[in-house]
Amino acid sequence: MLIDKRHPGNLQRNNSGNQASVFNGKYEPLQKWFLDQPKETGIIHISFKEIERVIGQKLPYSARTYPAWWANGDNSHYHAKSWLDAGWKVESVNFDGEVVSFRFF
Repeated sequence: MLIDKRHPGNLQRNNSGNQASVFNGKYEPLQKWFLDQPKETGIIHISFKEIERVIGQKLPYSARTYPAWWANGDNSHYHAKSWLDAGWKVESVNFDGEVVSFRFF
């Protein structure tokens, strides 16, 4: 379980009963969005534009350019914590179509 070092005591339970960290910042609304997704589907597809709608601002240039931005294992990136702590991991990214697929784990 990854915990935001800025707010280590700020935890909530997700739909699967696991604790997920909730952190303040740009990607907090995205984590809340992931926590609300039905886990039974197993996989979800979301456009970059929809992610931008959820977070209320544009994704950085690197999100549209570099696969590493979508990496699941980098603990230093708070944006990745938003999906990982909610129980989702990036399955694939379509940069041309600007769509990312996540799988529940």
